Amino acid sequence: MEENKTGLLMDEQLSLDEWVDKTLSPIGDMIYFITSSISRFMDSLKLDRE
Repeated sequence: MEENKTGLLMDEQLSLDEWVDKTLSPIGDMIYFITSSISRFMDSLKLDRE
């Protein structure tokens, strides 16, 4: 019985890691895209002022 519980915990931990990878990777990509867009926008504003 104990052995089975430990096996289940290991499976849950693995799926949690997979969930974190699937969730955080797109969020990280989105943050990178937004920050690069903002910096490009700021650069274009600086060029317009000159």
